[in-house]
Amino acid sequence: MGFRKQLLELEKGQPLAGMALHALLTSRLKEIVVVVRPEDDLQWLQHSLGQYKSTAGSGEWPDVHVAVCSRSPEGMSHSIRSGLLHLLSFRPQLEEVMVTLADQPFLSAALINRLTDYWASQPGIDYAAAALKVDGSSEPLLMPPAILGSTMFVELLRLEGDEGARKLFKMSRFKGGAVEPFSRMCLFDVDTPEDADLAKIHYRLMGRGVR
Repeated sequence: MGFRKQLLELEKGQPLAGMALHALLTSRLKEIVVVVRPEDDLQWLQHSLGQYKSTAGSGEWPDVHVAVCSRSPEGMSHSIRSGLLHLLSFRPQLEEVMVTLADQPFLSAALINRLTDYWASQPGIDYAAAALKVDGSSEPLLMPPAILGSTMFVELLRLEGDEGARKLFKMSRFKGGAVEPFSRMCLFDVDTPEDADLAKIHYRLMGRGVR
């Protein structure tokens, strides 16, 4: 898009990345790693955390860590690797990780919680991913947010360039399941200026109670 889209504001003080982060903060997740570029001044992150804490009350807040990835411009695989290695540095016995995208502004805590519930109810699977029905296809498109078990960590660390976890879902040795969101917009990601315009329109409609 010619600029860092994660900072694109759908309205004043509501950057894309902050909206996605809010879904994580209000879910049942207890630990979050935010992967950023070295030049990120983290103002959006501090703003988003401040907004959350001002409304969350005095309850237990998720731990939020920052992983700096200097190679993130080279592709998604580097961001995934950076986040996973950061987690493993202080959670060496980590059993699963959820991968989410910063450019999904309408991601919901409800979908995240449904994924964790599904994961807990299906022992022995390697992954649980969100599913989007595609017109003309009998198979849904599996995409983040997705939970990946430790059985997939080696392959996650081997990803190259702009490869994401979706590549691993096609490997026959990994077994998993899918969870469909209640609204397709939960999985809407902003990749183009046209997407950004649609996101702004949907955000305004959400403010009027239209979903």
